[in-house]
Amino acid sequence: KNGVMSGTASSTFSPDEPLSRAQALVIIVRMLGLESMAQDSMPITSFNDNDDIPSWARSSVLVAEKIGLVRCNENNELKPNEVLTKAEAATLINNLLIYMRNDMVKDYTEKIILRK
Repeated sequence: KNGVMSGTASSTFSPDEPLSRAQALVIIVRMLGLESMAQDSMPITSFNDNDDIPSWARSSVLVAEKIGLVRCNENNELKPNEVLTKAEAATLINNLLIYMRNDMVKDYTEKIILRK
């Protein structure tokens, strides 16, 4: 209803399907309301596999990278279309909590309200 979650197609939600890294990052960035932090609709991330990031997820992945929610692997890759493991989900949630505790008010005020 609030646009945080969307389906895998116009009329399919797929609630029992595994969640990819890209999908998880889109959900979290939308939940935070920070989608507009990425000025460009097809930004370039620092990940070596940037071209593998789906176009619908690219802005959210860039925001997630900028605010420290996600980091690359040893090959500087995100592997955006692979299934999110339990360990990765736990790390993502931990990084989200750290961001919410330390930086969220500052980012929201400066980058969303004041548009710096």
